[in-house]
Amino acid sequence: FFREEIQRIKASNPEISHRQAFSTAAKNWAHYPDIHIGMKMEASPPTKTTDQ
Repeated sequence: FFREEIQRIKASNPEISHRQAFSTAAKNWAHYPDIHIGMKMEASPPTKTTDQ
């Protein structure tokens, strides 16, 4: 995600520094819900539910 996002940011704003582009990419990642959902699903095993 970060590599493509930094390239996209620098393409739209070529004078931005790499540090600023990385910071912006990190903020965008924090607000991109699909990435977090995918990471949570991969990181944690499925939970069992019991009906009681």
